Formats: sequence, structure tokens, C-alpha cells
Amino acid sequence: MVQQFDLMIVGAGSGNTIPGPDHAGWTIAIIEKDTFGGTCLNRGCIPSKMLIHAADVAETIHTAAPFGITARVERLDWDRITGRVWQRIDPLAAAGEQWRHTQPNTTVFKGEARFIGEKTLEVNGQRLTAPRVILAAGSRPAIPDVPGLDQVECSRYYLTDGVSFLRTI
Repeated sequence: MVQQFDLMIVGAGSGNTIPGPDHAGWTIAIIEKDTFGGTCLNRGCIPSKMLIHAADVAETIHTAAPFGITARVERLDWDRITGRVWQRIDPLAAAGEQWRHTQPNTTVFKGEARFIGEKTLEVNGQRLTAPRVILAAGSRPAIPDVPGLDQVECSRYYLTDGVSFLRTI
């Protein structure tokens, strides 16, 4: 049996931000194999910024003398620094997933999706279809193995999610 939806979204990082008031009444499938929130929330942007902030605080203390402030960093408690990060982030991912489960007309599928036909996915043995499919599962930059590509003069551009692409000049 194939479950029919109006929209299927693969990836609950940026993909989780797509459904909104404009989709009221639509049946939506969100498929995620990992933690809701994607790389930025769970392993990338946000944790790194929180760690960098702790380093900035230490640097401020280290460079306070020119301002007439005598201060020093006596020790760094790495467990406490990282604990602060994960204590704030982990609940966000869990809450995002739980909230999505409560939305009317939205079904969350935990697992890896694969195309088995045109606009048809399989997730954990379940078949899903929709006229609209959004792939928001992230990516890794790669340069294809194309003979002569290394001879082409080009510029490299980077998108905000880390995907790179090349443009010939």
C-alpha cells in the first residue's frame, strides 16, 4: 500500500522550516534519519558559536590589563563548557521533533528515504508518494570526475549550507 501526501520533505534541518500557514490542509510527510535540526543546530553553526563565545570570554580576560583590569583565567572546565552547549541544544532538537508530531496533517517518518519510482519514496518498508518532493537532506561538496575538468579555468562559490559549485569563466 502506498500512502499519499500533498508534500514530502526529506530532511528535518532546513526542511523542517518549510511547512507553514500556506500549507494548511495539506498532508505532509517529513522524513528524517537523524536528529531534527540538521547539522547547523546539532553539530555545526550553533555549537561552534557557543564554543567560540566561551573562547572569546577567556580572550577578553586575557587581554584586560590595558584597560586597568587585573584578571586571569585560572582554569578551563571543558566538561562544563561543552555541557552548557549540549544542555541548550539537545532539548531544541527534541522539542522540534515533538512539535512536528503534533501538527495536524503532518506525519513524521524516522528513517532513510530512497526513491523507488517517480515521486515515490520508501522509508522503513513503507511506500510514500506526493506530487511535490523537497530534498533538504544536506550534501557534501564534491568535484565530479570529468576528463579535462581540471583544465577549465573557474571560480569556486560556496553556498551557506557548505555546498560548493563551480562556474566556468
